[in-house]
Amino acid sequence: MESLIKVESLFLSIIIPVFNGEKYILRCIKSILSQELSKELYEIILINDGSQDKSLDICNALSLEYSHIIVLDQPNSGQGTARNFGMSIAKGKYITFVDIDDYFHPKVLKDICNILMGHSPEILVSRNTAMNCNGECICQPKYKYAIGEKYIGEKLLLDNYLPAAVWSKFYLAKFLKKNSISFLPNIIHEDIEMNLRCFAVATEIEFTNIVTYMYYWNPISTDRLMDDDKKCKSILSDLVIAHSYKHLKNKYTLSPALAEYFCQLSNSLVVSVFLQLMKLRNHIAFSSIIQISQKTKELGLIPIHGRTRSRKMDKVAKLLFSYRWFDFLIKFRNRL
Repeated sequence: MESLIKVESLFLSIIIPVFNGEKYILRCIKSILSQELSKELYEIILINDGSQDKSLDICNALSLEYSHIIVLDQPNSGQGTARNFGMSIAKGKYITFVDIDDYFHPKVLKDICNILMGHSPEILVSRNTAMNCNGECICQPKYKYAIGEKYIGEKLLLDNYLPAAVWSKFYLAKFLKKNSISFLPNIIHEDIEMNLRCFAVATEIEFTNIVTYMYYWNPISTDRLMDDDKKCKSILSDLVIAHSYKHLKNKYTLSPALAEYFCQLSNSLVVSVFLQLMKLRNHIAFSSIIQISQKTKELGLIPIHGRTRSRKMDKVAKLLFSYRWFDFLIKFRNRL
């Protein structure tokens, strides 16, 4: 296995969007600086996403103290756009992503870098620990997949493996660039969408049972401030993601089985949107329902063709889509 000492070029880019994270920045950055990695080996890219607190000042102070910390600044545009900004200047052979309220476990990145150097996977998936606001921690179970073996992403997806969040994963920068993979802007849950595209085309994915990442369940994070506008944006994001999945076969060469998988995934998201609206019908603005209706038709997501990912959803789809579904929802809401 190649020694870290022999690496002369920048190896790892750690990309961290920052939005109103003044309480967490130092904890996150210190967890990286204490990893016993030479600063010549990695860079930390902090992207201030229009923070309204002292986040930018703290980031700038860190960059003055540490030459391998780079600070970018942008108007508030969301995590996806911030991560894309970071990726556009990243110089590392590998890229990983961190949320500012999370952090790395001690002394794990050296072992991760040794795996990456020795095996050169397109994606390396590590494990994480989740901690809630009460300080209670739950460690992710060990993977059922063989450690050190390379897997094809298609087989993992068809085996119902869901890659979900981008943190705790390490991506070969050349792989991302070759496949034109970046985050969809201006949506929520952009990391899940991006990861599924990665796994759709990756042919060398490895797992490690090293627990690298501490995910902090922050009740006031950007992913949980669910006012009416956020509820609407979350649903609209699901529609954009459904559209991406539906047309993935036009962007990449997919097998018939994988193309069907993404078609079913797209259909499932559309059905899920209707079910969410039924549940929220008295707790979401009427104008939001109209906006969601227009977006669904604009993206060509209805009528649904084909199956969903579950038999229960198939039955719901058949029931709902025998109607003009949003018209049905609007009339139903007006009767209450």
